[in-house]
Amino acid sequence: MIVANRRVKQKDIANALDISKERVHHIITVHLGYRKVSVPGQLTVEMKAQRKTICTQLLERFTHDGERFLRSIITGDESWVHHYDPESKMQSMQYRHKNSPAPKKFKVVASARKVLLTIFWDMEVGRLMELHGEGTTSTTTKAKPSEGGEKVDGYEPPVLDTV
Repeated sequence: MIVANRRVKQKDIANALDISKERVHHIITVHLGYRKVSVPGQLTVEMKAQRKTICTQLLERFTHDGERFLRSIITGDESWVHHYDPESKMQSMQYRHKNSPAPKKFKVVASARKVLLTIFWDMEVGRLMELHGEGTTSTTTKAKPSEGGEKVDGYEPPVLDTV
């Protein structure tokens, strides 16, 4: 089955052979010596051509407008973050004498509640930062950034050296 389809799932093999997924995993890894590896995506000729066209256009705009073009770029990202993250094992380590009692450490887990952090920034300053609770979505509109730009609370832009 694996030779015919290298992307076959262990669950599908287990269902076809009517054995447990754990047994399938053991047979595949121990007896057959297979392991899962990541396969990078393949770009089509059209996708490569489109990327080249876009990169050429961006390079031409930079050649024509220089730093003004770079300042016009605004990028963004979003990520789910926990309400709080517990300190790691390394962060909670402490020195103790060999005769002192072991410190009491309670098992702490990351908060089950998460929020969606959405942030947009340009080359100098954070432009927008929003937190959305679970079950909500972020909507965006096209907007021209203000010339001065307002800082995101608590965000200090890095000092950039100009060449």
